[in-house]
Amino acid sequence: TPSFLGLSLREALTRAHAAGWEVVVSGTGYVAAQQPLPGAPLDADHRLALRLAVGDTLATP
Repeated sequence: TPSFLGLSLREALTRAHAAGWEVVVSGTGYVAAQQPLPGAPLDADHRLALRLAVGDTLATP
């Protein structure tokens, strides 16, 4: 799974949809957390959950 952390919603959606991911988004701002985590094996259903937050705070696993 690629990292979407720190991307704007628009950029994250563009990249995710180009790769065939189904995306669920919560929050506003920039990607602060994602599931599956960066580097995790790709799920068969290609679902990606993105949590956005305002500012430059990123969640750490």
